[in-house]
Amino acid sequence: MRHSCRNPSQRFYLEMDNSTCCWSTSGGPPWTPGPAGGLRRDDHDWAPNRSNDEPLWAATDFDRYNTTMYQLDPDVHMAIAIYLTIVGIVAVVGNGLAISVFLKEKQFRGKEHNILLLNLAVSDLAIAVFGYSFTVIASYARQWLFGHVWCVLDGFICFTCAMSSMNTLCVISVYRYIIICKPQYACRLTQSFTVHVIVGIWVYALVWTVPPLFGWSSYSMLPFGTSCAIDWYVSSVSDALYVSLCLLGCYVLHITVMAFCYIRVIRRMDSMRFAALASEEARQVVKKDKRKNIIMCLSMVVAFLAVWTPYAVSSTWAIFQRHLPIMALFIPTMCAKSSCMLNPIIYTAFNQRFRKAALRVVKGAAAHARIVPVGWGHRSDAAVSRANTSRENRFQAYLPEDISMATIGYRDNLV
Repeated sequence: MRHSCRNPSQRFYLEMDNSTCCWSTSGGPPWTPGPAGGLRRDDHDWAPNRSNDEPLWAATDFDRYNTTMYQLDPDVHMAIAIYLTIVGIVAVVGNGLAISVFLKEKQFRGKEHNILLLNLAVSDLAIAVFGYSFTVIASYARQWLFGHVWCVLDGFICFTCAMSSMNTLCVISVYRYIIICKPQYACRLTQSFTVHVIVGIWVYALVWTVPPLFGWSSYSMLPFGTSCAIDWYVSSVSDALYVSLCLLGCYVLHITVMAFCYIRVIRRMDSMRFAALASEEARQVVKKDKRKNIIMCLSMVVAFLAVWTPYAVSSTWAIFQRHLPIMALFIPTMCAKSSCMLNPIIYTAFNQRFRKAALRVVKGAAAHARIVPVGWGHRSDAAVSRANTSRENRFQAYLPEDISMATIGYRDNLV
């Protein structure tokens, strides 16, 4: 038998089996929102396998959180756990492979600007390893198991690494704009300069993620009780100021910069003329690369919007409304948590060199583990390298200098 909740729109998260739910003698639900927005338990225990004297959420006092907590259906918790497990596996494998490629493959390690992609992969990998692993465990357990201190640390780590990832994507768009549209300044994008940029990326992330540790806003349990993040609910003018500035500095600014840079890049590449090329083969190669690069630029922007726009809308909504529908919090959170797996998928899908390098890394690891003999079913690395070099030489021979800078230069930098 299932109990119907008083608000039909809340049926998603309030319906509970008799075996795990006991109604209070007053006839109401087993919990009601407390004065501070935390859970207030009735006289009857409604958590499975717990006595009335045990804390409902291990070492976690929900009265400290400035939000209304909801009990999700067990099937929803399981769906969240499975979803985050898949996201985490894809993120760890994809970003781990990307890091291996950037560190082991000379053609990528020698490019000064690919250190940005390395930083992006490290940020996304850190989110998957240090953030999602605890949320996955909590989702399988259907409760937060790690106490308030780790809730704060979990929110801080995830927010910091997510900000680093977003900042890196923004900087990559600026680099691409300079390489394609302002090639006269590309020589300034040296490795030492890029290292300083990466330091700035992390410092800028900390500018937004450290204040909640010291009382300007806070890190709080999300309403479904298995993950922690910035408390977007506004309870004071100070909180409203932080949330507003955070939306401007962490979302609007990034979207504006990325849109400006990629629109200029697409216009520049679209305006290239191929009349000076020596053969139809060269024209087709350039057109194909141009089309692929334009699609990649658009994919980066669309992915960023798809992942972070729902979260930004939900956060803005929370400024004006104290209690949001559970789906207005649930869906944006799940979208945002997919961000760490999308970046390696995008630059793997659109870059043939990276795919080949990744295959070489995987083949080398398999051979080292004596799973697959070296060279079995594949050309040797030397043969692949000679073929790629020969193709590049033929390709460059067809190109005038300006088109070569905008096309080959684009492919060689930032993967």
